[in-house]
Amino acid sequence: MAVQTKIWRNWSPRTVLFAINIFAAVAIFFEGYDQGVMGGVNGSPDYQKVVNIGPGDGTVTQPTKQGGLVAVYCDGCFLGGWLSDKLGRIKIVFVGACYCLLGGALQAGSINANMFICARVITGMGTGHLNAIVPVWSAEVAQSHSRDRNEEALEVLQALRGGNSTSAEAIQQEYNEILDVVEAERSLAQKGNFLSLFFGSASGKLHLPLRANLAFWLQVMMEWNGITAITVFSPTIYAQAGYGTTKAGWLSALTNTVGILGTLIASQTIDRFGRRKLLFVGAAGIAVTMFLAGGFDKLLVERPDQAAQYGAVSVLWIFLYTLIYSSTWLMYASIAFS
Repeated sequence: MAVQTKIWRNWSPRTVLFAINIFAAVAIFFEGYDQGVMGGVNGSPDYQKVVNIGPGDGTVTQPTKQGGLVAVYCDGCFLGGWLSDKLGRIKIVFVGACYCLLGGALQAGSINANMFICARVITGMGTGHLNAIVPVWSAEVAQSHSRDRNEEALEVLQALRGGNSTSAEAIQQEYNEILDVVEAERSLAQKGNFLSLFFGSASGKLHLPLRANLAFWLQVMMEWNGITAITVFSPTIYAQAGYGTTKAGWLSALTNTVGILGTLIASQTIDRFGRRKLLFVGAAGIAVTMFLAGGFDKLLVERPDQAAQYGAVSVLWIFLYTLIYSSTWLMYASIAFS
């Protein structure tokens, strides 16, 4: 199992926090990278032939199967949160990383659709572990809120908050708040089962059922607003917009780069404007940009003589959609419990 190190005890609070966030960034990067890579793979003639969704000339004859091969990735993601409570975060992150390593290797070496499905499920399990733990973990060590069940919680807090900026009393107060939250969660767990998180009333001032519903439905809405289609099928979308295979590929890569820019914007706006306002603004923004992107995509099909102009405008709106999504919904819906 994972080897725990104490080297962080000799680091400054800023260095400890920076190391945690670098670790979190790598884990979150893998999830986005895996989905982004599938966008390119979906458009590969060799892949289409291997998994039997097309003749191998770039034409997909079984789009439902193509979507299923992508979607099974999500089936393994539901175990992460439950297992983290049983095994602890450090262990489950290590396990998740191993699943991702194995699943990625099996995906690359798949020789048919059945093997690829198994590989996708394994990779999804690993990504589910990481996504359930790492974003929340990173948010909890931010300045305002934290929860840590480890016996070394106070020592970790002192490493994160130490120095002249935070008094010992403030650190102790935050530590006591963590213990209160842990005890409240423990009490709720003893009074019900998993469903009680959504429907139970014994939540006290923390309103855990409301938080669970909020986090759950925000995550669902994140996937329903069109981002998965953009991420996974962007080469196909750009090809339909009139671009060749090579240009559609680099436009797809550029779309993901725009998403990275959006997360940088989010890091500067989340505390300044608040999550709720930006979720509302983001929802309006992605609705408008997706509507316009779809409208111009429809126009280029109906008016092929002006396909170049309509295709360029459609791509512009897709870029703006990705930027708005990644600077609002991508970051904020992930930390509803923090």
